[in-house]
Amino acid sequence: MNLKDFIKECHEKEVFKNLSIYIVSSWVLIQVFSEIYEPIGLPKISMTYLLLALLISFPFYVYLIWRYRLKPLETRYKNRKGLKVTSKSADVPEEANGGKKKKVHLPGVRLLSPFQRMYFTALFVISLVVLLSASLIVRANFIDQEDMSAFTFPD
Repeated sequence: MNLKDFIKECHEKEVFKNLSIYIVSSWVLIQVFSEIYEPIGLPKISMTYLLLALLISFPFYVYLIWRYRLKPLETRYKNRKGLKVTSKSADVPEEANGGKKKKVHLPGVRLLSPFQRMYFTALFVISLVVLLSASLIVRANFIDQEDMSAFTFPD
């Protein structure tokens, strides 16, 4: 499966719609929080905590889209239910059987569809980008911080 087919299938399965719901709701939450954290009396670093929480939870949301929205579709419309194994016997060659293949189901063996492989590859890349971004945010705000009073709540 190439990238164009993957993007087309994601569009058909409304993956981008679900991702945009998360991104827009996170943006709104950040905008609202940036306006109200001072009147509530929260320290400035609480915005960093919110940003880290939303950033780290994004790959989990991508997985939950798979688990609860796409996996039922995949199992419902799956065109293969197991391994395709040719039926060969010692006496009869495969051409005598009409060249047909028997589907054999092996318990515990699940084959990944090309869409599923590409989806989890994209999830892995997203997770790596999120971890890199989170580590840069933590390093800039927590490790390089000399004044520890920024991390305490006001009395």
